Amino acid sequence: MRLKESAPQHEMLCRDPSRPADFVPTEPPPRPLASPDGGSGAPIPVPRNPAPRRRAARARRRARRTCSWSGYEFQIHRPDVSWNPVAGVYVFAKRVGRLWKALYVGGTNSFADKIPGHERWREARSMGATHVHVRAEPFRRAEIEEELIRAHTPPLNG
Repeated sequence: MRLKESAPQHEMLCRDPSRPADFVPTEPPPRPLASPDGGSGAPIPVPRNPAPRRRAARARRRARRTCSWSGYEFQIHRPDVSWNPVAGVYVFAKRVGRLWKALYVGGTNSFADKIPGHERWREARSMGATHVHVRAEPFRRAEIEEELIRAHTPPLNG
């Protein structure tokens, strides 16, 4: 179907096909009986996308689940999680205000074998330990363990 060349483009797109081509409306179209804004004419609020806020909250939670000990990044876990058989360094820690205090520092060939039922956990728990900080470190764990013990002097390593 071909449009008339003489009519402006917007009129051709908006024309009601059920009316004759020369029809000119004499009154404005009727208003709808109901509108989302209650008929006030106020702009309708557009819901904001919550995804960026959720991503930021997730990033904050992730940031709280990590901690730096002498420049080494550790993951923070509750002691009752299922541990993987991964070699690394771990710290039994308690919160003191907004900071963490190391109560015991150790290294292992397998978190799964060492941390559940650890011989020092009961003592650490009685001193206020609530979390285990872990760092997967297959090669330098003895060196990092010694460095953390020197820097933080955990009472249970004494």
